[in-house]
Amino acid sequence: MNEAKTNRGLHFFKIVLRPPYRLWLILLRYLHKSYNRVLLAYNGVLLAYNRALQLILIPKTPIASCVLHGRPEVHSLVCHRHMYNYILAIKSFLRFYNDVTVIVHDDGSLTKKDKRTIKKHVENINIIDRDYADEKIDKIFYHYPNCRRYRDAFVNALQLFDYMLLCESEKIVSLDSDILFFKKPDTLIDWVRDGKEIIYFWENKPWGIEEFFAKINIDDCCVHMNIGLLCFYKEAMNLDLIEQFLSKIEIFWCTGQCIFPVLLKKQIEEYGLSFFEPSEYQYHEYFSDAQTARHYLFSAFHIEPRLSDIYLSDWKKIVKELSNAPKADTI
Repeated sequence: MNEAKTNRGLHFFKIVLRPPYRLWLILLRYLHKSYNRVLLAYNGVLLAYNRALQLILIPKTPIASCVLHGRPEVHSLVCHRHMYNYILAIKSFLRFYNDVTVIVHDDGSLTKKDKRTIKKHVENINIIDRDYADEKIDKIFYHYPNCRRYRDAFVNALQLFDYMLLCESEKIVSLDSDILFFKKPDTLIDWVRDGKEIIYFWENKPWGIEEFFAKINIDDCCVHMNIGLLCFYKEAMNLDLIEQFLSKIEIFWCTGQCIFPVLLKKQIEEYGLSFFEPSEYQYHEYFSDAQTARHYLFSAFHIEPRLSDIYLSDWKKIVKELSNAPKADTI
């Protein structure tokens, strides 16, 4: 009994006599865990609030339209969670210019109701069901096991493969659902009409791209390319080259974005290369005034909560403007 009391006493004094920096570390660890719990709760409430606003306000915005077939195609990979975000994104563009064919790639989570909602909001939009896409692409991948493995493992691989393999137009615009347009995007519209150069969304250092180039021994490609907004050509597709790359590397989430600059290398030599002016077409790290478009990067919301607040404010602004937007250009 006395020995047990003695041990407890020694344990108490050990705690008291710990170096101060260790006590600070314990306190900071506790505060960090508490902050994360509060942050998660805040984000949950904010997401619910945003969702409620979407359900109430977006159905009140005017119907947009596009061309059913035969025009340069705007391709987007869309999920159930971001369905309304996508509707707002594509409407924010179509209000300025709608002489395009718009393609939605179902990531596998879109419900029948989601698809009806999208078609209700955008006349002539084309939705490629995931089951249909899988069947078509699976046949193409018969001799490309690494391509099949990558596409099966990462849903965003559809941006690399399906956009080019399932499109009908030679000209493609890759558009993420986390981009909003505030002004007429002249650079983008000029390319859709008769532009030649490959045009990309500038990002300071896309995740994993330098390591990827090092592994495949390529160092003369564009390292700033973000495919969230990218103007390119169907002819860039080269399954043999992609299969070769995928045999050399360990695939990861951004593999497709890393491969794009290499695929486009030949087109860049032929047509030239430029980027959307960062002060106007803004990436989430460089938001400022005078924006034409903004890329919010939804996946960073849990890291930078301010982005969700900015997006919500901009979201409301676009919803309000849509009701008074002039008729989109079609010439």
